[in-house]
Amino acid sequence: MKGTLRTWKIPECGCVCSISDKDNLMIEVQYLKSHSSQSNQSIIHEYEYNGMPIMRRYGPFVYNRLRSIDNTIKQALKAYPEVIAIRLKLKFPFPFAGKTELFDPQVFGKFLTSLKTQLKCSPNHTRERGVKETNIIHYFCIRELGLDCHPYYQCILLLDFSKVSKLSVDSLDSDCLIGLIRTSWASALGEVSIHKDGLASFPDNSTTLIKRGEEYDELFYTASYFAKVSTKSFGSISHQFSSSK
Repeated sequence: MKGTLRTWKIPECGCVCSISDKDNLMIEVQYLKSHSSQSNQSIIHEYEYNGMPIMRRYGPFVYNRLRSIDNTIKQALKAYPEVIAIRLKLKFPFPFAGKTELFDPQVFGKFLTSLKTQLKCSPNHTRERGVKETNIIHYFCIRELGLDCHPYYQCILLLDFSKVSKLSVDSLDSDCLIGLIRTSWASALGEVSIHKDGLASFPDNSTTLIKRGEEYDELFYTASYFAKVSTKSFGSISHQFSSSK
């Protein structure tokens, strides 16, 4: 039995799009336009994605990235019944003249590897007897340049809440979750500990708890920022989007 097909008109461009309620798949995407500098990236002018609100003031958005963000959240919830999402900014040291190796995309991979180790070795890390540790960190991030041309990452990490529930999120203890993240980023950069506190920062209300089977509209709304077109230069080493596979 086929699902109901909804059709609506987008005010800004007058284009028509349709979606199947049953399959939740885009049937017509006439409102999607390929980005002029990268033909496999489609641009969306919308107020929501699959029924979830997005940050309209930052639009338009890259449709492929919205889909990647949604899929990443779904994969995390498939793996873990409860997921804690942490938003953060990872900055590069300043001055960074002569440290061109820091711009290597592998730096973020080193950060994730270090964080996995930090979490596993933490005395407050919860372990279940007889259960194999998956130790997977789901994430999505963008690499940007600030107004001062200083590079940084904007990230959202999706962690298994059951494994980190005993970790304090924002205490001054170096073994708290934020402390472990700061240490991991400093390790990835090869920076000494005196620099680490200022290189990883967290906005107010930086954590969100989501549960399997429940809606995650609030998290997706925040995450939609990562899919914005503005300030992005497709193909540029300084403006890149990535997510866990």
